[in-house]
Amino acid sequence: MRCNQAPNAHYVESLQKLAVQVALAVAREESSVLIFVPGMADIVAIFEDIENIVRPGIKYRCIPIHGDVPFEEQMTAFDTLGKGEIKIIVATNAAESSLTLPDVDHVICTGLCKEIVYNVQSHRQILTCNWISKASATQRKGRTGRVREGNVYRLYPRSTYEQDMSPFEIGEIHRMPLDSLILNLRSIVKEECVSTMLAECLEPP
Repeated sequence: MRCNQAPNAHYVESLQKLAVQVALAVAREESSVLIFVPGMADIVAIFEDIENIVRPGIKYRCIPIHGDVPFEEQMTAFDTLGKGEIKIIVATNAAESSLTLPDVDHVICTGLCKEIVYNVQSHRQILTCNWISKASATQRKGRTGRVREGNVYRLYPRSTYEQDMSPFEIGEIHRMPLDSLILNLRSIVKEECVSTMLAECLEPP
């Protein structure tokens, strides 16, 4: 659907399986692979696949990076690896920027993320799986090759990136109903200041 519609569950499951196979093919001892996925369910599915794999002399350490994972557990992504260990880090877009893991030699990008969008029919905000933008793809690519050489594997066609992906994400203020935001602002500042404050946003609604 040219990145205008969320992929179905079967497509997402196929991407998970492909990401695992690519990770196992390129991973080397004492280095890390970073896989970008949309949400927590994808992290769990990938971990289950990797934990079922047994290779003599190889130990896989699976580490999640997600907003719901305790900070201390996420910090183990920076731990030094021992002999025979391979680190598989599976992350959402929480790891897209401001994060440098020195031992990440390979980044695998599924091209998907979770976004809050407004459903016109139900008049509700929902968290849904969507395609990332070109800007996000560039950020994800930048998680490797910062302190040593690295590779990026994008699990979507080059034509999708070049022709169909948006240059940037639509700001959240354009994807959510403003009623609760306006009421919250009115409880903090004077009524006449609310429209002025909204007009001064980086992306005014």
